[in-house]
This record gives sequence, C-alpha cells and structure tokens, in this order.
Amino acid sequence: MSSTYFHEGASVERRLAGLIGQAMDTDFELISVSLVGRRVSIHGTAPSYASKARAAEAVRMAGFAEIENCLRVVPGTPATP
Repeated sequence: MSSTYFHEGASVERRLAGLIGQAMDTDFELISVSLVGRRVSIHGTAPSYASKARAAEAVRMAGFAEIENCLRVVPGTPATP
C-alpha cells in the first residue's frame, strides 16, 4: 500500500480514502470518498461488516462526526469503489 495520499497537496478526500484503505487493509484507490461541508460519504465494497465499521471509525478518528457509510458488504471480495 502506498502512502502517497499523505503528501502535503493531497485533497481531504484523498487523505480520508488513504486512512480508510489503511483501516480496511486495502488499496486506498479502491475507496471512493466525497466530502460536502463536514459530511463524509464512503462508497465501494467491504469484505466484512467489521471492515465497514473500521472504515467509519477511521473517519471519526480524523475528526468527522457526520458519516454516510455506503460501503456494501460482500463477503470474500476485496474492497472496490
């Protein structure tokens, strides 16, 4: 997994996708994140409900309280946007 999402010029969405990918142990480019005001929406698939919960927790730990976790749980599949 690359840590290029942490470079100084990275958008907030890209940084959040990186944090989520790290929490889910998947490639951050497979997660789609949108930010409107302070509301974060997460899209893609997660291999488990635990992985989906870790994604939301990563966003909370980054300081966001309004989270729309739209990740679909598809057991046995890698995360995808």
